[in-house]
Order: sequence, then C-alpha cells, then structure tokens
Amino acid sequence: MTLGVLILPGSYSLSGWFIGSVIIIWLGFISWLSASFLIEAQACANRLEDYRKGILDADYSLTRDYNLSELIMIMLGKTDQVMYTTIVIAELYFEAFIVTIVVGRSVAHTICSGGEVEYVSNDQTCSDGIPFQKINIYRISTLVFVLVGVVLSAFSSKKATPLHLIISIYRSSMVLAIIISAAYKIGRNKTQTPVAMAGAHQLPKLLGSTILSFMCHHSILRILYPVHKKNRLQSYIVKIFSSVICLYVIISFTAILAFEPVQEVYSINFAVQSDDFVIKKVFDYLIAVYPAVAGLIVFIEISRSLQEHLQVLCLSFNDFETYNFCIRKLYFPFFVILSVVVPLCTNKIKVFVPIAGTFGGNITQNIIPLLLVHTGRKTCQKTLQPSVNYYSSPLKKWYWPLAVFIWVAISLFATTITLIPYLMKL
Repeated sequence: MTLGVLILPGSYSLSGWFIGSVIIIWLGFISWLSASFLIEAQACANRLEDYRKGILDADYSLTRDYNLSELIMIMLGKTDQVMYTTIVIAELYFEAFIVTIVVGRSVAHTICSGGEVEYVSNDQTCSDGIPFQKINIYRISTLVFVLVGVVLSAFSSKKATPLHLIISIYRSSMVLAIIISAAYKIGRNKTQTPVAMAGAHQLPKLLGSTILSFMCHHSILRILYPVHKKNRLQSYIVKIFSSVICLYVIISFTAILAFEPVQEVYSINFAVQSDDFVIKKVFDYLIAVYPAVAGLIVFIEISRSLQEHLQVLCLSFNDFETYNFCIRKLYFPFFVILSVVVPLCTNKIKVFVPIAGTFGGNITQNIIPLLLVHTGRKTCQKTLQPSVNYYSSPLKKWYWPLAVFIWVAISLFATTITLIPYLMKL
C-alpha cells in the first residue's frame, strides 16, 4: 500500500477525479481477481505435489510455500519459467528503482527544504547549515537506503511476529494522518480550485501507477503466510483489497481538493509551515518521514522476492541446499545492491511508472496468474480425483480468466498508442 499512497495521488490529479476513481476501482477488482487465481493455483500445485509423492487422497492445501517462479516451473515447465521469471525479475528491478527514488527524493526534500520538487537537479543547494548540494543528499540517502534494505532483508521472517503487527499499525496510522492533514488543509482553503472531472492525456501514468499500487502478486503467498485460518484466505483478501481500494480513492480525492498541484511524491505536499499549530507540525513531520520508513519495508520485501527469483532462475530447483553458503546467501544480494545504480543516475519517477506498471506489471499481476490458474484447473481435473478446492477463486466460471485477458489486451493496446507521445514529452 505504501507505493499507492505516495505516487497514486499525483497521477490521479492529472487524470481527473472521475476517470481516476473508475480506474482505481476497476484495476483493484482485476488485481484481486488475479490474486485469487494465484492462491487457487498454489493450492493446485500443492495437491499435484502430493499426488507425485503417492498421496492420492490428499486435499487441496497451502502447506508448501512456493514463490511465483517455482509455481511457473511446476505448472508451465522450464522454458516458460525462464521467460516469465526474467520478466518478473525485470519488474522487481523497476519497482526497486521507483521505491528508491521516492525515498531519496523525500529525504532530500525534507533535509533541504525548498527548491524544485518534481525532480532533484544538479544546481539546487541545500538549506543553511548543511554544506551539501541537494543532489548529493539525494544520492547519499539512496545508497544508504538500498544497503540497509538489502541487509535487513536477510533477517526478515515469514512468520507472524510482533514486528508485523507494529508495521501494520504504523502504516494504518500514517494513512490516517495523511487523510486528516489533507482534510485540515481543505478546511483552511479559502478559495477552492476547480477540480477536473477527466483528463485522459495522462492515462499511461495513471494506469502504471495504479497497477504498481496494487502490485503484490510476486510475493502474495508470503504476505498471506501469517494467516492462520487459511481456509478463509479468499474472503480475507476480498476484505483487504476492498479496504485498499476505498483508501486509495479517499486519499487521492482529498489530495486534489487540498493541494494544487499534487506532487509526484505526495508526501512532499505536506511541508511543515511555520504558522501551523504544534499538532499539525507533528503530523507533517511524521508524514515526511513516512516514505523512508514504509519504503524500507517495501524494499525489504522486493529484495527478498528478487533474490528468490534470481536463485530459482540461476540454481537448480531440486538441489538448492547443496550449494555452498556464499552462493546461496551472499551472491544474490549483490545483484539487488546493483539496483541503486539507476536511481543514482536519474530521479524522475515518470520515466519508469508507465513502463513498469503497464507492461511488466500487467504480465506479473495478470497474465502469469491467468496462465497458472488455467493450467492448474485443467491439470487437476485431468489427473486427480474430484475434490473440493476451498482455496479456489470465488469467481470460478471460465469467462472470468477470459475477461482478464481481454482487459490486459485492451489496456496494453491503449497504453502503447498513447505512451510514445507521453514519453516524447518527458
């Protein structure tokens, strides 16, 4: 949810409240449907593995925690695994670029108040008392952020811990703080700026940022791993996605009413004002820090997922434990650290969002789950004895996967024909 809170309001404001709200609701629904397909495919893979081990009467389960690349290997085979895992890895790198840039720009703008906020240029000086240019603060913060994120990813745990609860409470409280601060700003605005209803010229950026905002499919099973009653998993993610959709619409709509313009990194709008009362200043300081803390949590998840997919792609699927410690634990974090190179060279998010969201995001979030659930259903019906899959998607009819495929085709076509003029303007 962190990326959505930070980058979605800016795209929403450029596309108009009506188109923006419709896109968020529709893509939220499609994202939930694809996530439900992925859980169903995971249950199918578990039962197929039991069948291969001679357990013929096993039920569908989520006992084994396969990542996306392993699922592709089981369902589609080695050739498809290499192709689709490469796409997922590229998508994860793009997400790492975007998160790192968001955090770096937020930190640089917080430390060096003032100056251009759309990007950090080479000629911006920092505030009095800090003998650095703003671009150097940005580069130092991005480098430290990536190094800390990679190190912490080695110690993160799948199991539910008190830290997971603290993180959830922190995220929820910060989202609430953002909404309250925006509402306060709306109440103080003496003149209301007209709010555009529609503006389709920024459609590539809106589609890309919305898809990225709902992106969790490359690690959906690990995110849901702490859930104890897994037979209620599908109803659980319905509640999650419904809540996230509502929050995204509320945050984005209050953003366009409160601020003109809404910045590309939304937290930058909450600059502390000298005439604000104490509680408002505290809220704004907490919001200013939010990208760094929440972005680190997201980057740790991206780092773990990226390392897992690189391991599956480069190492033997069945003989992983036979490799020495250096190869398994030290070799692949180095490739995650390399993700800092691109953010050090550029800090313009708008270059990455349409490409990462619309193309890589569509394949990772929609196409791969679609292929997995289609293959899983056919294989299980053909190979296994009839049994109820309690983890199947609530929308079981054959036309729902087809609807997702048609939507992906339409969105890719519509985005492609508008993306070239969009990129030429950057």
